[in-house]
Amino acid sequence: MTPADCYHEALNSHRHYDSMANTALAFVGAAVAGGFSLYTTFAASFASELILVVSVFIIVYAVKTYKRFDSYAGIALNVAKAIENGDSRFHSKHLGFASVFANPTRYPDLLASGKSKTYLRLRLVSSIIAVLMLLCAFTSLLTKNVI
Repeated sequence: MTPADCYHEALNSHRHYDSMANTALAFVGAAVAGGFSLYTTFAASFASELILVVSVFIIVYAVKTYKRFDSYAGIALNVAKAIENGDSRFHSKHLGFASVFANPTRYPDLLASGKSKTYLRLRLVSSIIAVLMLLCAFTSLLTKNVI
């Protein structure tokens, strides 16, 4: 595999993982909107609070998934940057983009931190929303005299 092939593969992989991260970001919005919408629809039923709790779990999972895909996209972008800068590791026919993903500990300088500004903001906003959803579920249980 030539350096040009590795570069092309890295950019395509970055694009793929970035779109997957954006899909996970969309799940956060869908879980928030859907959770409150379903809760208000089924507010009279006994287990309507369970909808909010399940929505919180979906939000937490989506944020973790976003972080994972965002770090993969960062690795791909770092590999492309290394190839652009003429990194000698990518002149070998046996070393390609996939070998960085196969053993990332061998390439610590190409790893992404996984702490992008978007992730930190998403985690903050999602945490606030999750706490509000859990408070809403708890106060709803109190008003129904279940607890």
